[in-house]
Amino acid sequence: MLCLRHLVRCKLVGLCNESTQGPVAARLYTNLALQPKPRAKQVDMSRIMAGADYMDIEQFRVYPWSISGLESCILVQKNGLSVAFDMGYAFREAVKCQHVLISHGHIDHISGLISHAARRHLCCMRPATYYVPGALIEPLKMVASAYAQMHANDKINDIDLKALGLDDEVNLPGGYIAKPFSTNHRVPSQGYLLYKQSKQLKAEFVGMPSAEINALHKKGVPVHDVLLTPEVAYTGDTNFDVFLNPPNPDLLRVKLLITETTYIDDCVDQNGVTSMTRARDRGHIHIQEFVDNEHLFRNVGNLLLVHFSDKYSVGYIHERVYGLLPPSLQGKVHLGTYLKDKTS
Repeated sequence: MLCLRHLVRCKLVGLCNESTQGPVAARLYTNLALQPKPRAKQVDMSRIMAGADYMDIEQFRVYPWSISGLESCILVQKNGLSVAFDMGYAFREAVKCQHVLISHGHIDHISGLISHAARRHLCCMRPATYYVPGALIEPLKMVASAYAQMHANDKINDIDLKALGLDDEVNLPGGYIAKPFSTNHRVPSQGYLLYKQSKQLKAEFVGMPSAEINALHKKGVPVHDVLLTPEVAYTGDTNFDVFLNPPNPDLLRVKLLITETTYIDDCVDQNGVTSMTRARDRGHIHIQEFVDNEHLFRNVGNLLLVHFSDKYSVGYIHERVYGLLPPSLQGKVHLGTYLKDKTS
């Protein structure tokens, strides 16, 4: 029996955008719709419908929730694709996402995973699938078990964890394929490339009447080549070596590259250690590295920089980054400061 309290709660907060099960849900929704509606204050529906919290970058809608050391979760949507990179916090929009790709096990990138699963269950949504580096499977099972014990709810143990190694790939909605690639951080880590699949008629069949092609297809003869176009890359936490020696050349050919830029200042500490050195030692990227290697990104459509240190204000981030970037990068770099915008 569907829980009325949970259904009403989920309906009100707008999380149940997926169909719930059976005629009971339909009757409950009908009854809710028939209830008198209290007068509410005016809200800017145009802003809500436009998805004001998303960034529109070319053909992608991106929700860049990220501050270094605190929380990181990047949502990407396009034509049936809806995927979350990392789950440092299960905010409302993230809870709607059924496919989650985890880059590494640092708390600011993974601490919201159990909460994400629990909130989807609370709101009668289908379980999400979490694709993670293989080394994280057992630790995450232990964490889920501990939460299930504290919460007195075995459902928390029923998390769909899938190990995704560097030689693996997974099909995603919208005709996309996700492939991991190695990155360079202080703990085992990996990024993800998203490829769009499309079909193209094989050269030997070009010009052949469609009826003959259809007949061959019905006989099981392959008449199409499958093309993979690299569209999105997400690095998670990494140092700049991932671009100097890319594990996959498609990393520098994507339409949208989402990568970290934790350090942007030119400070030197009391021991003479520069911000650039700290970035490299801690497995992160400094903005100056993009400036010094601008040529690497000539075939990248757009760069979304995220994961800035919390010590920087939004104003400083924009002034500093755009003040340093060369003309070749000015038009293609976007700054993911949304979380700081919300909490500053």
